[in-house]
Amino acid sequence: MTTKNADIGLVGLAVMGQNLALNIADHGYTIAVYNRDPKKMVNFIEECKKNEPSHENVVGHADLASFVLSIKRPRKIILLVKAGSATDVTINA
Repeated sequence: MTTKNADIGLVGLAVMGQNLALNIADHGYTIAVYNRDPKKMVNFIEECKKNEPSHENVVGHADLASFVLSIKRPRKIILLVKAGSATDVTINA
């Protein structure tokens, strides 16, 4: 997907990321989501579409480039990093 139609982007679909994405979609915003594990993203999108009509506002992306290009400018991206060593590396970078 290369159209810029998502209001917000979210990277990281662990429990907090999934719930945050659903909350944003429930409030009428279109949200692009990306996870480094594409299977997790695909499973999340399938569950979204099955459970609630407003979750059609959640759009999954398997690659980072299409994710970024799908977000309206100026881009707003929420980046969620798993607690532990990944967080430490991100903070120290």
